[in-house]
Amino acid sequence: MSSDDDTDNPRKRRRIAAPETSPYVLRELIDSVPVAGDGAEQDAYITCVEYWNDNLYVGTSAGEVLHFVSFPSDSQVLDEPSFILASRLSITPSQSSLPPDTPLGVQQILILPSTYKACILCNGVVTFYSLPELSPTYGTTKVGNCKWIGGLDLNESHEGADLFDPVVMIAVSNRIMLVRIGDEPRRVRNIEFPGCLASARRDTIACVADAYSYSLLEVEHRQKIPLFPISSSEESFESGHVEDIPVRTDTPVQGNQPPSISNAPGHGRSASLNTLSGIGNIQLNPHPNFPQRSSSITQESYMKNRTLPGSPGSPEKKSPDSSGPSSENGGPGSDGSSPLYQKPLPPPPPKQSTTRLKPHVVSPTASEFLLVTGTEPSEPGVGMFVNVEGDVVRGTLEFRKYPMAIVVDDDSNEGSHPRTSDENQNGYVLAVISADDDDEDSRTYLEVQRWNAVPGERRLQKTSVEIPSASPSPGAVGIRRSVGASRASFSEIVEVMRMVRLKLSSVISPTIPSTPSENSDPRTRASLEHLQKERELFDNQDTDSDGQKHPSSSSVNRDWEVQRNQEEAKFARGLATVNSSILLWEGNKIWRVLRNPLALQLENSLELAKQKSSTDQNDVVIDREAIIGLIQGLQDMEPKTETEYIGLRYVRQKASLLLFVDLLSANAGSRVESTIKSTEDALVAGELDPRVFLLLIPLLKDEVLQGPQGIWVYNGLVKVISSCFSPPDVETEHKLPNFRIDDDILHMVRRYLLGWQKKRGYGSVTDETYVFNSVDAALLHLLLYLDAKHIHERNAPLGGSLRSELNKLVDNWKEPENGQACS
Repeated sequence: MSSDDDTDNPRKRRRIAAPETSPYVLRELIDSVPVAGDGAEQDAYITCVEYWNDNLYVGTSAGEVLHFVSFPSDSQVLDEPSFILASRLSITPSQSSLPPDTPLGVQQILILPSTYKACILCNGVVTFYSLPELSPTYGTTKVGNCKWIGGLDLNESHEGADLFDPVVMIAVSNRIMLVRIGDEPRRVRNIEFPGCLASARRDTIACVADAYSYSLLEVEHRQKIPLFPISSSEESFESGHVEDIPVRTDTPVQGNQPPSISNAPGHGRSASLNTLSGIGNIQLNPHPNFPQRSSSITQESYMKNRTLPGSPGSPEKKSPDSSGPSSENGGPGSDGSSPLYQKPLPPPPPKQSTTRLKPHVVSPTASEFLLVTGTEPSEPGVGMFVNVEGDVVRGTLEFRKYPMAIVVDDDSNEGSHPRTSDENQNGYVLAVISADDDDEDSRTYLEVQRWNAVPGERRLQKTSVEIPSASPSPGAVGIRRSVGASRASFSEIVEVMRMVRLKLSSVISPTIPSTPSENSDPRTRASLEHLQKERELFDNQDTDSDGQKHPSSSSVNRDWEVQRNQEEAKFARGLATVNSSILLWEGNKIWRVLRNPLALQLENSLELAKQKSSTDQNDVVIDREAIIGLIQGLQDMEPKTETEYIGLRYVRQKASLLLFVDLLSANAGSRVESTIKSTEDALVAGELDPRVFLLLIPLLKDEVLQGPQGIWVYNGLVKVISSCFSPPDVETEHKLPNFRIDDDILHMVRRYLLGWQKKRGYGSVTDETYVFNSVDAALLHLLLYLDAKHIHERNAPLGGSLRSELNKLVDNWKEPENGQACS
């Protein structure tokens, strides 16, 4: 793992975070998809994936769609579904007369839950099917010469129960068709926009891209606002971000139909079907009246300009005929003007056109689009935010290399459409970044960063998650936010955040004498008597009011603890369950991209702060600075869910416990004032049961009291506490290590206990009676010990302060009433 601070060679070094500390982690969904069926090509690979309502649809390069059905897990420990292949659909549209740049295989699977239909793009042809079994629908209706489908209104909930007929954007070679998918496909209107490759739509505003630039389209009134080129090296592009030109008003829709879908009743079906089936016959002839792109350049004229040498001193730019970049007679660079003069210098720039940058358009909010620009696939990419009016908003995002694909995600995790409120959520951009060609060990990875980052906020660093690829795959890595979300569980959360009973043979479970010793603390004696009565009550409950027998008290206690453990594990599993709607694939493997729970990120950050000692591998060295920095980072963090609240509480407690154990085990010379102060601050912020800390101090451990139910803490804390004790033998008990606790630590504990005394009566304190009785008894013991020591050492000033605290404690001491422990 390398640091982001290494800026000498940003392309060579990147920060690959441990999977557990990144905001996202990969979990395998299907290890080996049978992409190569009987008689199919053996090097087939996954090209697209979609998930909806427990159905997984996988498109392959062999022109097949594999339909998997999800079944819930039988295990009560993990909620991991299993998938069974239900059908294999072969989509074999004719590959004859396809344009040479048409990708083969299934390129897109568009799920329309509201109308139970699916549109599948394969070999440049769109076909239609019914959900969930993918049976053909609409007869033989197809759309040929298609480049892209999608453009659903992201402001509509396509996963809800309301049924409606969505409008789909189908991009053929020379135009975009808006088609309403219902009981039958009905054309809404055509928009003359050639070569559309990507789009995202909010209501009537769509951000679209061809191979050269981005634009905004008002799909209802056919207006366009050109934005900027995909490649920032396009010098001939004239930005239209301040223009609002009605581009399509002079472009008629095919035929004489009005742009509305309310056609004549006897005419609508045949018109819509004819439109869909016949559109492929005219796609090879771009519309001759497509507006010039002084503010919107046509695909053809843009290609002419793009093939010109891109240097400022290019001969073509000196020609007076080429002053208008969208001139239709500008020629593709072979017009003979200035034929070979200055030709040796410009050759490198034209090479940029050999690899076109793939456009990326996503919409993180209801009023914004995120677009990506760059210069070369191997060079950094820049993400720019544009609102629905065409204005650039927010800041920019930087990608280490131009992404292969991107998705946006937020806290909702409820399918393919992020919610509209953005300022109060943790919004992320996930970009697939290709491996470095000059590095054999480099792998394709996910680059994760916040899109709604607040300057100066912690945890906004860019992280990377490597994609586990065992061998080179013939297919590219793809990522998609699916229509439906599935549930996934983190077993790590269950392991560390379930509450368990703290059991240490010699410390936490002392035997209770039948009669307290006469010289014991009266408060302790009363608590022991109270505890003894509670246990006797359990023993005496062998029969109920009807005279029926009950199990023995030991059996009842065991059954009660088993039931409590089951309840705690069930509650922890609820905290560990997340929704997942992002799928990633490569070759024949599919992963779920899961939002890593905040508690698990921080938990593993704490684990990374524990390092093996260089001298003794059994010893663990704590990186105090890392833990203190983590605690400080939690101060301004407001939990938004119950899971985050409990998770942050657990992390604070574990961080404070690690610092306390490290302080006790440190050499006396390293216990400087700042170290003690930082530990004390962590103890106060952690709010861990003070009895846990008292158990680690030999002087005070015998003052710890517990009820019949014992002391319950997070299981992740038990592991830290147990590591401080030597394992018991058959005939021995847990033993504390030989901590050398000096007066500085004891005075810190004194201040800590005084602070806890002020919390008496707080409803948030669990097991309050035994907690505060333990605090009072330990504080009395500690003050008496320090006072006697300072009297012996004749330290008058400090001894006077201790005597004052001791007198105050005794003056406010309340005797237990009726044999009960004080509350």
